[in-house]
Amino acid sequence: MLGLDYNSSGVEYIDREAVKAGGAPMNPVDRVLYDELTYLVDRLATSVPNGSLAQAAAANPLLRTRLDEADAQLAAARASLLDGYGRWLRALEDVENLWALAAWRRSATTEEATEQAAALAA
Repeated sequence: MLGLDYNSSGVEYIDREAVKAGGAPMNPVDRVLYDELTYLVDRLATSVPNGSLAQAAAANPLLRTRLDEADAQLAAARASLLDGYGRWLRALEDVENLWALAAWRRSATTEEATEQAAALAA
């Protein structure tokens, strides 16, 4: 059993399918972007009649150009957000590693001082 039910989100299904297909699960930012895009497509599907893009583009070729530009801007913004999230994760890892190094150096200094004290006492 997958642990999914009628209240599970589409992302849960997609993540599991992506992992089964050899892909990687979505990161949190990717999930938010996917949800937002899915919500937009759902709103458009319920409010825009079928075939209206072709009719509108035929009547107004500039509309199709503007839609293509908006789509390209959306894709570029998504790529930028995902790139920024990657930088965020690397910065978090750097901070964690530096704190671990500081703790290790502190414990090494403490051990060294204890060994020196023991050697002097002997």
